[in-house]
Order: sequence, then structure tokens, then C-alpha cells
Amino acid sequence: MYENGRIEGPPLYGMGYRASYAAGVLGYTQSLATLLGDFGLRVVDVAIAEVASAMSFNRITQFSYNGEIEGRDIRTIPRALARCADGWVSIFIYDNRWRHACRGLGLDDLVDDPRFASEGSRLKNWAAFTAELDRRLASRPADEVVAAGQRERAVVARAMSPLELLTEPQLLARGYWSKRLKPGELLRLGAMFRMSD
Repeated sequence: MYENGRIEGPPLYGMGYRASYAAGVLGYTQSLATLLGDFGLRVVDVAIAEVASAMSFNRITQFSYNGEIEGRDIRTIPRALARCADGWVSIFIYDNRWRHACRGLGLDDLVDDPRFASEGSRLKNWAAFTAELDRRLASRPADEVVAAGQRERAVVARAMSPLELLTEPQLLARGYWSKRLKPGELLRLGAMFRMSD
């Protein structure tokens, strides 16, 4: 909850039962590891609270090492969610990819802007940067922005709605959506992994 919601507001409960799902996946993989490792009969003990704690980015590790409790200020991570002409894109711009990301996103003139000269100054002026990003990406198609960014190896991806995922080329090419449909049945998710046999 600490990660979600507006910075000035209270923590916000995320949608769904993510910690429960993650605990289920962890229990499943640990059970498979036990079987494949031929360790004999074992009990696999997974606690949802422990899994949820591990899902808190690196905040717990950071606290363990230096006792620092990081605030909820989104500017501590160089990320942005920008609205394009036909959808949203999610962007992470780390220091070592700054020039490449600017070039890919059509922000060449901001590369040497004093407000964004270093990672520290960039984070202090992140609101100004994201405002510029919003202004420049508003008229561009999201897929074009993603393709241009990825050509420069920038961390940029389309933020898709569930309906958009139905037509996502990679998922279609992988046969992700279940094709075993009977009339009147809802579309189902396919397997998240493949086995040779």
C-alpha cells in the first residue's frame, strides 16, 4: 500500500490479491524444486505476509543495510507515465540511459539542459521534465513512441488496458490466449510457460 496512491495522500490498497497470488506461485515453484531435487517428503511453508514484504521494491533491503526509510516521493525513482495520442506509455530513465532515452523520445534538446544535467538535478526537477514529456508526447501515437524509445534501448513500454492486451502482437504470436473456446465461453488466459513435451 505504501507504494500506491498520490504522494500527498494516504497509502492506497492495490487492486486484487497480488500477495496471495505471488505466495501461490512461490509455493508452487518451491514444491516443484523439492520434487525435482528428489529431497523426499518435505513441507513447503510459505507465508503471505513474508511474500508481501519481499514485494516492496528495495525498501526493506535498504532499511536493513542503513536504517533509512525512504519517503513516498515518486521522484526518487526516475519513472514517468505519459499520455500519448492514443494511449499511455511507461518510461524509466536511469542515469546511464539518459542521453539514449532523450534521443529516442525526441527530447534531444533536454540532454544538456542544466536542470537535468545530473541524476540528482534531474530528480529535483522531475516535475518539469515530466511536464515537457507530456507536452511533446501528447500528439504522438504510443506505439511510435515505444518503437523509437526501444531503438535507443530506452526502458519504455505501452501501458495497456486489459482490452488492448487481447490484440497485443507478441501475446497473439505466442498463442497466449486460449483457443479452446466453446460458443458462449469467455476468452481465457493461456499457459504462462511451455514445456518441450
